[in-house]
Amino acid sequence: MDARTSITPAGLQHLPESTPISLVGSAAGYAVLVGPAHHPRWLHTESGIFQLFQSLDRAVALLHRCDRYRFSLDITGGPPQ
Repeated sequence: MDARTSITPAGLQHLPESTPISLVGSAAGYAVLVGPAHHPRWLHTESGIFQLFQSLDRAVALLHRCDRYRFSLDITGGPPQ
């Protein structure tokens, strides 16, 4: 896992409130994208596995557990390959 391109749930809790967060939806599920467009980071598990949620509800529940309540929803693309 590369810290420049990924972030863990624990890392989400320590981000400034102004950090942009997007839920990126595809047919496979929802991924969490953190940071500005020029430096995006994808949510990974603590063990370094890319995290893809089966439903929007599960992705939102994780963000709420990390005290993140402001995010955007992007259903135009998909998670990284």
